[in-house]
Amino acid sequence: MSRARAEERTAADSGNLEIDLPELLLAIGQAAKAADSSVALLVDEVQYPDAEGLRALIVALHRIAQRGLPLVLFGAGLPPVAALAGEAKSYAERLFDYPAIGALADDAARRAVREPIRDEGADIEAEALDRIVAVTHGCPYFANRIT
Repeated sequence: MSRARAEERTAADSGNLEIDLPELLLAIGQAAKAADSSVALLVDEVQYPDAEGLRALIVALHRIAQRGLPLVLFGAGLPPVAALAGEAKSYAERLFDYPAIGALADDAARRAVREPIRDEGADIEAEALDRIVAVTHGCPYFANRIT
């Protein structure tokens, strides 16, 4: 690399995600701490990053936890996320909590469908509500997509 290019390089600019992402998130965490604030990252479909991306994210969050920085990640994904994380970095299974979120109980599933409809000034017939709850098996994602 030329000397000019080396001088242009900035933090989190190595081209290696497992180095750059931790640097970037550490800088964010340090800035939040300096500002007496905090940062929450919300990531859906955590099971989709490739192995390199998942390793980089795990390394970054591990370093943030070690330094006690005010940055937290809330990730949502399919049940294999814990196993994928463990394959990416062996300590990941101990680093994170993996609470399972299952189907809604029948009455909660009915409320999840009925209440947004009522909030819009409409209603749903009992037979239609019964059918939606039966078809979705109480899965919140599908129950809220049907309405």
